[in-house]
Amino acid sequence: MPKQFRIRLTAAALVLGSFMVAGCSDDGGLNATPLSIAATEEESGSGQTGQAGQQLDAELRVIVTRDGEPEADVEVQWLTANRGSFSPGTSVTDASGIATTLWTLGPDEGGQSANARLVGATGSPVPFSANALGVPNPPPGGDGPPLANRPAR
Repeated sequence: MPKQFRIRLTAAALVLGSFMVAGCSDDGGLNATPLSIAATEEESGSGQTGQAGQQLDAELRVIVTRDGEPEADVEVQWLTANRGSFSPGTSVTDASGIATTLWTLGPDEGGQSANARLVGATGSPVPFSANALGVPNPPPGGDGPPLANRPAR
């Protein structure tokens, strides 16, 4: 058998073997069970009330599993359409499959919504809601400019 042919045959066998191993693996190969994402049963962080434009007190929490077992090191994306923000905007699940973020509400009062998203996962996106209260008035004699600097009426 010519040397060139043996090299090509060996390379083809290595590539084919790699595909077979990936197809049989339990770490995300072709036969892997899809991930699932859900709000944690206790203290998910949904339903909070806070000041518009301010960070909520409790974290938002989701759990990511595969076959009912927690899945670590999975990136979860946090989204809102209410001009709010998250810290962090993308979080990674811990050994218990939990991902968390802190939600800063948008500037408008009223109901606000957010989602935890994991592309391709069952249960994604996971919805969260919050109620934003209007910004309170400053206390009397508090944060306004001194009387000497105020325009005359």
